[in-house]
Amino acid sequence: GKIEIDGVVQPNGDRVMSFFKDEPVSGAFIFGFIFLLIGFVLSNFKKDIFSIFLSFLILTIFLVGILITGERSNTIKVFVGCFIFLFFIDFIKLRTKIIIIFLFLGIFSIIISSSDYIKMRYVGQVYNQIVDKEARSKLSDNLYIQLYKSGYTVFKNNPLFGVGNKNYRVETCDNEKKNINKNYYCTTHPHQIYFELLSEHGIIGFLIILSIIFFLTFRLLKKILLSKNYIQVGAFIYILSNFIPILPSGSFLSDFNLTLFMLNFSIMYAINKETNVFNKNI
Repeated sequence: GKIEIDGVVQPNGDRVMSFFKDEPVSGAFIFGFIFLLIGFVLSNFKKDIFSIFLSFLILTIFLVGILITGERSNTIKVFVGCFIFLFFIDFIKLRTKIIIIFLFLGIFSIIISSSDYIKMRYVGQVYNQIVDKEARSKLSDNLYIQLYKSGYTVFKNNPLFGVGNKNYRVETCDNEKKNINKNYYCTTHPHQIYFELLSEHGIIGFLIILSIIFFLTFRLLKKILLSKNYIQVGAFIYILSNFIPILPSGSFLSDFNLTLFMLNFSIMYAINKETNVFNKNI
């Protein structure tokens, strides 16, 4: 990406947009399909040198792709998901898994150190914020901390039912309410899935939505483990990765994110005969 395109300043600076133009969601798009891709590769995996090399190459390309988007939260989710996925694979020995982990860490360390932009995104704006004492003292000024405070304040003011779906922007951008609530930050959503659900749906909606999702997801866990259907494992890990605490996220109930979520959710059920809803034995 460029800071300016045809003389027009880009709101997201050097962030990689790809064919999404001015929307910094290319990393989220890769995140939405990468675990399905890993599952597909593993499902068609042959234990010969060519297949091993091809699988490693494909996964490396996609992992590098999400790394260079500069979308730190989605990159972390993908890496956590990949490590979890690795331990679902039964035909790779533990020693080989450890070697694979160190290979990927080595590759990405080289990539990060070779790019000032990527180094700034992942080291300067994340690692240094954690290890540097002076930087930690200024965390309250961090944009995401302000957004989280805003989301929590909206929830605190409307604890039972929230302000209504997609009404966070209406609540926080109301000048009269902003004068009363100093923590309000005018934006479309609080950029964190739990604060979004709490602020817009209250504790009641929050518990109902998460209970339904987690029940429908974890009821399949035993069958997923027994079947070793890696495409289903991939969809399962994508769903879990969306709910990693603290990490920022896009709006869960937006068309883009909800479409990717429901696509994975549907595949998780449909890809296995034991869990397909049209199978009367489920």
